[in-house]
Amino acid sequence: MSGFGYLFKESLKGIWKNRLLSVASVGILVCCLLLTGVAVLFCMNLDALVDKVGDNNNISVFMNYDISAKDRKNLEANLKKTDNVKNVVFYSKEQGIKEFSKALGELYDEFDGEDNPLPDAYKITLEDLSRYNDTVAKIEKIKGVYKVSNRSSVAKMLTEISSMVATMGFWVVSILILISVFIVSTAIRTTIYARRAEISIMKSVGATNTFVRTPFIIEGILLGLVSGFISSVLLKFIYEALLNVFKIKSISTVEVISFSSVAVQVFAVSMVFGAVLGILGSAVSIGKYLRLEGNEALM
Repeated sequence: MSGFGYLFKESLKGIWKNRLLSVASVGILVCCLLLTGVAVLFCMNLDALVDKVGDNNNISVFMNYDISAKDRKNLEANLKKTDNVKNVVFYSKEQGIKEFSKALGELYDEFDGEDNPLPDAYKITLEDLSRYNDTVAKIEKIKGVYKVSNRSSVAKMLTEISSMVATMGFWVVSILILISVFIVSTAIRTTIYARRAEISIMKSVGATNTFVRTPFIIEGILLGLVSGFISSVLLKFIYEALLNVFKIKSISTVEVISFSSVAVQVFAVSMVFGAVLGILGSAVSIGKYLRLEGNEALM
């Protein structure tokens, strides 16, 4: 049997000897990875909603009533060149008055055509809402601009929501990582304790730390991979079941992210994430053990 085959066999032996604790470790890891997946999908949907609302949060730049065709052309060019401006769309006063047609009622006919009191405008979408005020200040200085609609309160709210989502996601995932590493390290520590005499014998006949460490690292990886796969399958059914129960197809005007569209990424990330957690947990336990003297570790 090759060296790796022997080490892999020893890893499976360790899992089997402590199968109850291994099952418990997988169960808790699955819960942690599942909660992490739910948190990530929730943050992805909320972030998509914030981005969509942000894209729809247009700035209306109204032109001077007597602006010439040449100045209008220059105005449009300057708007497109302005830093942080993502998109510029012309919005005629005819389009503007139509938006008020219901509110105006019978008065609409009086304001239609040449009697339209509204100025022509441009609808602008920003790239970064956190720079809203600075961008508006630059636009107001452009020649031919009569007025700029100010929605800084909405922009501030959207920026704060985006920041809150990112912060919340970071802390949830960080806490779950710590819990997962602790669980794996506890499982591996128990395996080490059960095989401490065998490890001491191997060390006494010249086994290197790498040789002793490898089976436990592999054991942690196996526990993480199994946990990642199970958590991904459960996440799929739970996520889709929640969408069906609450009949959620969209949030506002944003389509809810379907699991099928991110299935490959979820399975890959969950299994890699589980394996990494397994490695970290194993490394913590075996590293601590190997730092102890043989006689001290047996006490």
